[in-house]
Amino acid sequence: MIYKVGTDDRNDGPQKVRAAFGIPNVGDLYQPGNDFDEAAIVIGKDAREAGSPWEWEVEVRYSTKLEDPKLLMQPQLPDNPLQHPAEISYGFQQRRILVPGRFNDPGTPAISKTFELGIVAPNWELFDPQPEMEMSEPVLMIRRNVASIDGATMMALANCVNADQWEGAEERQLKLAAPQADRRFHQACGFYWRLPTRSHFAGKRGTYRF
Repeated sequence: MIYKVGTDDRNDGPQKVRAAFGIPNVGDLYQPGNDFDEAAIVIGKDAREAGSPWEWEVEVRYSTKLEDPKLLMQPQLPDNPLQHPAEISYGFQQRRILVPGRFNDPGTPAISKTFELGIVAPNWELFDPQPEMEMSEPVLMIRRNVASIDGATMMALANCVNADQWEGAEERQLKLAAPQADRRFHQACGFYWRLPTRSHFAGKRGTYRF
């Protein structure tokens, strides 16, 4: 199937033309107009000038025979990286915390603030050093592509905390690590930025009592 593409920039090349709006991407099903064939998918695209640098023809090739049938079930990303969906991943980080304690008599907690000092031994002396344990806490990583960034926004994002409850975390319990952005280039959009953000638990997650 051949599509005709018009451009107002004579510097546009085949890569730009193949990604023009309305032209199916590699991996898309055959569904031009009112026709549809779930067994045929796009396997390739070729672009060539049609007499002038402002007019192009894009030939889209379909096939029903694939070496790997799993490709039928895999979504294909658009050529423009700015149109890619955000990538989300979960992981864990480990840190050491004081061992959470409890009141000797939960029904009659001490009215003094001594329980805030840590865990005490049977002789009512504080353990020194205080017992510690390892805790694995969830880390959320989101990576996305943006057209541009500015320093003020990046500095505002660094060390932000959550204002509302989210994913089981209380207010101000999640901290956004300082973002690290790197500039990349793609023919479809020129220079763009790869921006990963990382959220993790910060501070104590409870009160340590004896």
